[in-house]
Amino acid sequence: MDDDYRLIKLISLVGWAHPAENKCGLRYSTDADESRLSETERTAGHMMCAHYSGAVEYHQGNTDVEQTMDRRQLPDFTLEFVSNLTDDAIVALGEMVKLSLGVGDKADPAVLGKHWIDDVTTTCWRLKLADYEDRFGRTE
Repeated sequence: MDDDYRLIKLISLVGWAHPAENKCGLRYSTDADESRLSETERTAGHMMCAHYSGAVEYHQGNTDVEQTMDRRQLPDFTLEFVSNLTDDAIVALGEMVKLSLGVGDKADPAVLGKHWIDDVTTTCWRLKLADYEDRFGRTE
């Protein structure tokens, strides 16, 4: 699986989007889970999901400029979201992953959340590096 698709698939575990209705967000299982994220974290998560929505449309064949930009910018907004999350936010993300994957009750949400963040971060860095212009031998 290529990294663009991998990132979309990983985000689908914690996010949702209805492009036709212009709606998206994180998959909070309860209002209490939503309150575990700070306002800054919720905003960054929403921005990630907004770009996820366009990236999904791009993956499905819609190559309009907006969807192309969303796909290209998705790693940036995703890295912004996953960087510096609080422990409560990590557990909330782990709960989302646990629910999405249907993992048993004994799975530790903190471990699942950390693993999801690590996998997402690694995938984003590979995408960023693939798009990075080589500067071998240049001093600027």
